[in-house]
Amino acid sequence: MHNKKTSNNKNTSAFGTDHMTKKEDFKIKASSALIGLATIFLVLSSNISQADEAYFNANVVPQLAQHTCATCHVGQYIRPRVFEYRELLPYLAMGTARDNNVLIAKMTNARHLLPDVASHPGGQKCSSKDVEPCATFMKWWDEEFKK
Repeated sequence: MHNKKTSNNKNTSAFGTDHMTKKEDFKIKASSALIGLATIFLVLSSNISQADEAYFNANVVPQLAQHTCATCHVGQYIRPRVFEYRELLPYLAMGTARDNNVLIAKMTNARHLLPDVASHPGGQKCSSKDVEPCATFMKWWDEEFKK
């Protein structure tokens, strides 16, 4: 099926006019992502152990601090609050593997819902998946999900 762009910023498909603008479509995708995030958070919250949180505090937090993440992600300024285990864990969980999840994608500026928008407005924190802090995030993924 081929989509054509019309002059009023609405998409037309082979089945007729789609009445959603790009902005409306983005809002729906963003809402779906938030619902997914909330679901993952609820599932993960019931399975959190003290050992998992201790690993996070001992290994992940120092990397976040070293890479100036707290400049934006503290208090109520910009979510997630990265020094809060329960807030950052869902970003690690959304994805299919240690090197394919939302946290790695944001830190490498790999993808976004809109192609012309940076995945992480704070800048690219990992030049590749294998450098810090992404290397530590992948080890964290192994600790959380390879049990």
